[in-house]
Amino acid sequence: MYHTYDFRAHLDVLYMILTIEDSWQDARLFFVLKGIAMFNEKTSSSTTTNHCANEAAPQNLFDMFVKSKSTYQKKAYYCIKILVQLFSK
Repeated sequence: MYHTYDFRAHLDVLYMILTIEDSWQDARLFFVLKGIAMFNEKTSSSTTTNHCANEAAPQNLFDMFVKSKSTYQKKAYYCIKILVQLFSK
């Protein structure tokens, strides 16, 4: 889990990437808002652990907000802040 100050820096970089105006901008916005499935490669080693039971579920900015709104209010605030910045452009 990222500390709040780390999370803000990641969202600042994400915002800069999302606001690059090129032919991929719509796709980047779509994946941030809709999410993409994150699959964990399974190896034959028995020491590999699955860090999260729902890793195949799409992770998006809204999911991060929902997960952090009750315990990490600053993280939830930063998620909403980046969404407001994106939609106000």
